[in-house]
Amino acid sequence: IFADDPPFVIKGVQGLPDNPIIIQGTRGATPTARATIIDGGRDLDPTLALVERFRRPGSRSDALGDLINEMEYRTVKAINCLMLDEFAYVVIEDLTVRNCWPTSFVFLSSQYVTLRAMTIVGSTYAYFLDRRSHHFLVEDSVWTQDDSGYAADESGAAGRFDPAPKPGRLWDTVPWGVTHHGSRAYLNGGLIGSFGTPGNIVVRRNLIRNAYNGVRIRADHCVGPPCNANVEIYD
Repeated sequence: IFADDPPFVIKGVQGLPDNPIIIQGTRGATPTARATIIDGGRDLDPTLALVERFRRPGSRSDALGDLINEMEYRTVKAINCLMLDEFAYVVIEDLTVRNCWPTSFVFLSSQYVTLRAMTIVGSTYAYFLDRRSHHFLVEDSVWTQDDSGYAADESGAAGRFDPAPKPGRLWDTVPWGVTHHGSRAYLNGGLIGSFGTPGNIVVRRNLIRNAYNGVRIRADHCVGPPCNANVEIYD
């Protein structure tokens, strides 16, 4: 995915409650390997600033700089790797997704989606849900926001991860205020985020490493059924 490419949008993938559609990456040789890799081409440089990689020679997208300056990284105008619209009764599992800033997966008007056994490296948000998305299950996944303390085959970027914790440079380098509301605000995200889901979200058995937030959700926006938003988080 190049910086100047339009968003990669998939729309209208809908299964049934007793027969969901399964989108599955190739299983690796070990339980910590996810052999199918999606690379967004945006990374953190050694000073933890965003850089764009793999862009076409001689080209430069201003959208990323504008995004950071205007703090629009949570909106549909953002530069995201995958935008999934009108998904229902879908299971997505066994993928490695790396270098996607600000967001690896944005869900629009989607419900009853399971995200399982994913390895995410980088991203403001691994998953972000709009106000019309509800009933998500996120389980058995690993998200490493700042991978500076890991080798590629330890962070998950190379398709496998080492579960041993290793500190990165993030909190020794960037002051809290700069990440919360300053020039590095693109780090202020979470494994999953939503600013008003009207339905349940379950987050369980995930590993979150070197990240600003774990989960960043407001579940208090209710415009119609379902109208009983709840977030359940398990170890």
